[in-house]
Amino acid sequence: MDYVALNHIHIINHLIKKYGYQTYLEIGVHTKTLCFDHIECEHKTGIDPGYENPNERYDYHMESDDFFHALRSGLTEFETNHKWDIIFIDGLHLAEQVERDIVNSLNHLHPNGTIVLHDCNPPHELVAREKYHTDYVSPGIWCGTVWKAFYKFRSLVTGISMWCVEDDLGVGIIQFGEQELAEMNNPFYEYEIFNGNSKEHLNLITSKEFLELFPI
Repeated sequence: MDYVALNHIHIINHLIKKYGYQTYLEIGVHTKTLCFDHIECEHKTGIDPGYENPNERYDYHMESDDFFHALRSGLTEFETNHKWDIIFIDGLHLAEQVERDIVNSLNHLHPNGTIVLHDCNPPHELVAREKYHTDYVSPGIWCGTVWKAFYKFRSLVTGISMWCVEDDLGVGIIQFGEQELAEMNNPFYEYEIFNGNSKEHLNLITSKEFLELFPI
């Protein structure tokens, strides 16, 4: 079979099938037909504040910080310690927010669960700016500073294992486990340094390597 690059939907559904996951949480739905509706999982929950798409209906119409606070406060349909099998983070693409989303997701992830993140490997500095612009080299693409949060966890956090599939702007994968920490040789999180060290910073793998690491 010819090699085909995987996108985040392929990767999420592959992991669901591999591990028999039953529960899915999507942070930053935006438009359901883009990803949410294509996820093949029995129980799906979507959260989004709706700033960019006010006409879309979400399970929880709020920011992710507010959702997790409501969850811990017993203000959702779930138990305060509820844990999901797989969580997809594709909300506000700023490192500080992504870091909070990762921490909150780890606190509500089953021991054998998986976190998936989008936009971890920006192909150009123009799409890795903190602010969204419409005059990018690649219109409509904005990875923001997701890579900074991913690299921070790769270089500083133990007790987890991390990979990033290089296709589809970088699809990050986090599971509980142990990883060899990446060298913290980019303390100011500069894109120019990242661009020359992205394989190490993100533990980049190809789609083929992903399928070999996570066979069904």
